[in-house]
Amino acid sequence: MKISFKIITLLLFVKLNVLAQSKTRLNTIGNSKPVDLVNVFLGSSGDHGQMSPAASYPFSMLSIGPQTYPKTHTGYEYLAKKFEGFTHNRFEGVGCQGSGGNIFVKPFLGDDPKETELIKSSEKAVPGYYEVGFENKIKASFSVLGNAGKHVYQFPKGEKGIYLDLGYAFNGAFVAEEHVINQNSISGWIESKTTCGVGKYRIYYHLIVTGNVKWTEISDHKLIAKLNEESTFAEINVALSSVSMQAAELAINNKTFAEIKSQSSADWNANLSKIELKGDLKDAKLFYSLLYRTMQSPYVISDQDGQYRNTKGELKKDKQIRYNGWAIWDNYRTQLPLLSIIMPDRYAGMVTSIADLYNSGKKDYAGQKEPSNTVRSEHA
Repeated sequence: MKISFKIITLLLFVKLNVLAQSKTRLNTIGNSKPVDLVNVFLGSSGDHGQMSPAASYPFSMLSIGPQTYPKTHTGYEYLAKKFEGFTHNRFEGVGCQGSGGNIFVKPFLGDDPKETELIKSSEKAVPGYYEVGFENKIKASFSVLGNAGKHVYQFPKGEKGIYLDLGYAFNGAFVAEEHVINQNSISGWIESKTTCGVGKYRIYYHLIVTGNVKWTEISDHKLIAKLNEESTFAEINVALSSVSMQAAELAINNKTFAEIKSQSSADWNANLSKIELKGDLKDAKLFYSLLYRTMQSPYVISDQDGQYRNTKGELKKDKQIRYNGWAIWDNYRTQLPLLSIIMPDRYAGMVTSIADLYNSGKKDYAGQKEPSNTVRSEHA
């Protein structure tokens, strides 16, 4: 379903005012694809939106993004040069210093992760993809498709490895975790506090480093995978689930990085193309950059077979896709009405998911067994 507009006057958070007549502009949209007009860095510096350029996918609980120093609520500050590593979830646009930041990964040189400084030398990102280069010649790229994603690292030759902290979360929100190591793979679950620390959520994950490597535990929740000194390439596959470690393992996507990146871009473009614009290119870039943000949450918590967990932690199954990760204070009159128009099928699943909150003991903020990160739902 497409909605065509002659001219768009942009107001805050995709409120549209459709004008009757078009105005001639030199710089027009032409054949530009919506996905190519998105600026994923918009709102990612200071307290100007609390957004992130992380590699993400429409309504996915997985977003692989940078952890900088200093940082904002999503773990990232555009002006920061120093990077600490990368994490796999965040809740965009919220207060209370943010939330998420689970599964912390840091590529390093030598034999001690603490000795490696990651100083940004280059950076670029588009919907579904993020890339950064560092002064020490490490380069990191990420892409996400559904609730699965892939890391690709380029290294100089020499001693190097991947550092993993399973006890990391923004604002010290980590609660507990358990994991199982099997050679180059790790499966487990992590519990952290929700936004504002009111409730708790649990996510399950499966993570694999490709190649002949082994994970070694160095302390509680912290592990290292040492890489071949002659190798200049490393890849990590990762997937999340609200259901189980086994479900997360089944969700791993074994397509190539290029295939995942291409499909993610195509899917983002299909979603953004629900609204078609004609007119000024500058306005279109701002519009699609804001529309992109309306598709970050709530999160799909259903696995491919329809299984999901409710906010009591109970295992359920339904043909309809279920969602969690609510921020229902202002978006019940902005984002959600918009989605009801441009994505009625998704919106139906969201409404059903909100109604189900009452069956599982709805809380104004969050419960103690949330299947994903969340904020609050008192206006539902």
